[in-house]
Amino acid sequence: MEPFNQLEKEIKEDHLRASKITIEKSKIKALNNKDYFEAIVKIGLTDQKPYCWRCSWVISKIAMMDISLIHSYTRQIINSLYSFKYDSQIGGFLKTLSLCGQIDQDQMGILADYCIKIIFNTKRPSHNKYYAIQVLIRIAKEFPELSREFSLVIEENLPYFTKPYLKKFGKDALLKLGA
Repeated sequence: MEPFNQLEKEIKEDHLRASKITIEKSKIKALNNKDYFEAIVKIGLTDQKPYCWRCSWVISKIAMMDISLIHSYTRQIINSLYSFKYDSQIGGFLKTLSLCGQIDQDQMGILADYCIKIIFNTKRPSHNKYYAIQVLIRIAKEFPELSREFSLVIEENLPYFTKPYLKKFGKDALLKLGA
């Protein structure tokens, strides 16, 4: 087991500059080294700019490949949502959570509330709203009784979505939610 401080130093050196290549290399390292993966998650949950958001990107890429690696961290991620300061970090973790099929029932309320707040917040970027809507759709699949409420949230905010892709996705989401 490598000491965390050494791994943290390595990760921070790797992520001095953001690039797709760096994110891909970190993803591969994390998939092959549990300690590296845990260090990526730990840094991702901090407010260490810019490393926290770059690590959240790596986590979202890992989630796209093997969501089972993320399941043991979902509670920690959800409990940290309100402490995140950076939109890129929020986007990375919302993307990850939108892929998670296993979220504890007691965490669903926290997650749904957070996503609704993201959608209503006009200062949040479109990509965060996109992933928040994805999360709400996933929650509604498990709790269909929430579909109407989620539809109302999206419908009310649809005129304020600034990007065409988000407007289209919002309309598509309303259809998925049965509105």
